[in-house]
Parts: sequence; structure tokens; C-alpha cells
Amino acid sequence: MRVQELDDSGVLKKEHKLPFDFSAVIPAFKGVDAAAAVPGPCNPRGFVLIDKHQRNTKYLKIFSVGVCVAIPPVEATWKAICLADFGDTGVAFVALTQIPPRNVTWSRKGKWVHLAKIEFEKYLMRKVRTGSLTPVYETDVLKAPGVVSLKRRAS
Repeated sequence: MRVQELDDSGVLKKEHKLPFDFSAVIPAFKGVDAAAAVPGPCNPRGFVLIDKHQRNTKYLKIFSVGVCVAIPPVEATWKAICLADFGDTGVAFVALTQIPPRNVTWSRKGKWVHLAKIEFEKYLMRKVRTGSLTPVYETDVLKAPGVVSLKRRAS
């Protein structure tokens, strides 16, 4: 497999040749094309830059939430749990830390990931409806593999 590594402006930085038998390449996340096409409100990857009030830093009447927001790395020890659903199957992985170098990585594939993703979405929607965004039992379960929430800073 040949993989091209690009810099922040999309220019070829390096090319890698990797051996593989089977592979799934998940491309790097990028922002919303419509927002990225407007000069100023986004970072080079197309994610919307916001302040502590969710307003764009250049256009204060533009608000943004969700996966299109530019979230800078707060610290080098983020941890990640991901359920990647591929229809009737999927891949689950844990990365400790999320930003390299990683100390622990774990992944498994199978139909159970698809089912787990469905159940997680139901669970998440219930949390949102009830306003219980971080129940104690969830915090305790996630502490086992070393995944903890970032502390909010007073502003």
C-alpha cells in the first residue's frame, strides 16, 4: 500500500510504502466543505474556529457545534474509544493515548460492533433526553481502561 502524508495545507510531505494483506484506510477527518470554502472562519483542515461561547472567532454571528468544530489538543494524554460501524459489521478500538506515541492500542472486529453501536446510540440519546450526561457508573466503567473526562476550566 502506498500512503501519502500531507502537510496542513495539503501539500505532499512524504510517501510511505506499507506491507499489508488486508486493510481498511479511514481518511483523516476534515471539516464541512461549505464552511471551509469561506475565507477566514476555519482552520486549514476546514474545521470552524470558535470561542468559549461557540461563536466563530472572526464572524461573531456564526455559531458552530458538533464534529465541524476545531478542537485543539488540550493535552497529549487524550484517550479514545471508537466504534466504527460498517453496516452489518464494524471495528472497535481503544487508543491510549489518542495522540501518538501510543502506549496501548486494542482493536476487534465483528457483527457485535454494529450491535454495540446501535445500543450506544440509544444509550446516548437517553442521556441527552434525561440530562444525565455523565452518570457515575459510566465514569467508573471508563476509568478501568484509563479513559477519563477532561476537567472543565473556569472561564
